Amino acid sequence: MNAYGGIATDTQELERLLRKLLAPSRLPSYIKSARYELGTDHIGEPAVRVFLAITPETDVLLSNDKIKLKAYGDYKDDLSARILKLESGYFPFIRLVEAA
Repeated sequence: MNAYGGIATDTQELERLLRKLLAPSRLPSYIKSARYELGTDHIGEPAVRVFLAITPETDVLLSNDKIKLKAYGDYKDDLSARILKLESGYFPFIRLVEAA
């Protein structure tokens, strides 16, 4: 059972739930946007790659501020846990990318 009371068995349902988790209103203020890709990992298992876009200034800030870096780590861990709770069979890989 997932965090929304059901099992995300098909990719359409999984994508709907991912869009909800990554909605702009739910992102921390320093993350400009988020996107995801469904695919496989290096051994062929289902994977969801989440790309969190930040500015170069935010990258420097995270590098120099341990409190903000911990807050990002906590957000990333929480997001991973929420994706795993969907029980879709897709493992989350989350990374920061430079905003366009």
